[in-house]
This record gives sequence, structure tokens and C-alpha cells, in this order.
Amino acid sequence: MGVSVVIVAKDEAHDIGACLRSVAWTEERLVVDTGSRDATMEAARAAGARVVEHAWGGYAATKSWAFAQTGGEWVLSLDADERVSDRLRDEIQAVTGSEARHAAYEMPRRVYFMGEWLKHGGCYPDWQLRLFRRGRASYGSELIHERLRVEGTIGRLRGHLDHYSYASQEEYLAKLGEYSSLWARQARAQGRRSRWYHPLSLVTGFAGRYVLKAGFLDGRAGLRWAALAARHSCTKYAKLAELQRRK
Repeated sequence: MGVSVVIVAKDEAHDIGACLRSVAWTEERLVVDTGSRDATMEAARAAGARVVEHAWGGYAATKSWAFAQTGGEWVLSLDADERVSDRLRDEIQAVTGSEARHAAYEMPRRVYFMGEWLKHGGCYPDWQLRLFRRGRASYGSELIHERLRVEGTIGRLRGHLDHYSYASQEEYLAKLGEYSSLWARQARAQGRRSRWYHPLSLVTGFAGRYVLKAGFLDGRAGLRWAALAARHSCTKYAKLAELQRRK
């Protein structure tokens, strides 16, 4: 078997169909549902995927379990709000259909944020390591921002992985709480500490994305992205400081 697509999802009925249609050319499509309360599983099956239910065990552990349930020589890991572009599809078919030069491949992800594509502000190219030969990559124990460790060399593809991210500020802020809490717990476990200057990231983070990395060239979307990302940075350090005080 060639390429197995793996998608870990929860309450993604609005996105899962489009994601699966973008990889309809693959030999296997597996959706691991971690407790959806909407029609995610029904939508995934309607789009031709095999669906299994599995309790959430954290990002790295759940994805590792999901990878082990597939039979493809190659694994392509996606999120439900991502789409494989036509050019990326052609490149994946080329490298997996012949003698591959590398054990894994990363691809540039472009972000669709609140109705507009982000091309600046540090958002593009957002290189993502998502395609790997079975048995040649594994996750560590990260709580968030899990990273694949690869046995062998890593190549780069040029086709876009399209990320249809947050449609509104409310959606972004809802996720900010979860992600910042996980980051703070992980940072504390790694021995990191919040310093007096970290709250300044609200200013420096915004300036870095909006000015130094030219986020202003993305117009209103660039302004919103820089402001919300800076707020996220400040929030996660505030939560790390709170964990230090509790200790």
C-alpha cells in the first residue's frame, strides 16, 4: 500500500469532508475521532474514510497511536482544517511512487486567517513535516507543538498545504486558552521560568510580526494576526508565572 492519510479530529464536521476530498487519491484515509459531539464521523465516512474512535491522550500520543493503525508504506499526517493542493498532491505521488531520496518530507503551509491569506508576518512559508516513511519517524512526549524525530534525511516539497485556520477572533481566543495552558505546563516541566520582561512580548511580539516581518503588507488580516499572536505569547508566559507562584 502506498500513502496512508491520518487525521485526528474532534467536532470537525464542517471541515473534515473538504480535507478528505483533497486526498481522495491516496490508498488509505483514516480518521481517529476523539469524542466528537457533532457529525464528524458521519461526514468522514461519507467522504470515504475509515473511522475509528479513540480516547484523547494528548497530541503526540494520540497521533502515534493513529499512525500505528494504518498499513501504508508512507504516512501523511493532516489536520481537519488543512487541504492538500494539486501541486502538493503531484509531488507526493512522485516521491512516494518511486525510490524516495529521503525518509521524510516537509511542505510549506500557507494560512487562511479570518477570510484572507497571510503571506507575511512570519506566517509563510510555515514549513510542516507531515510526510514520512513508515517506521522512520516518531514523536517525543511534548504536550503541545509535537515534533517528529526522523531517522534519515528530510527533503522539501514546494506545493502548498493550505490551512483554513480561525474564521473569527472568537474562535482564535477559544483555542488560546487551551494552547497557552498546555504550553505553560510543558515549559514548567522543562525547567523554564517566566521572567520580568516576558510581559513585554505583548509589544515586542506585535512589533516583530507586524513591522519587522512585514505583517502590515497583509492589511487588516496582518494586523489582526500580529495582535492576537502577541496576546497569545503574553498569555502563555503569564500562565507559566502562575504555575511558578503555585509551586
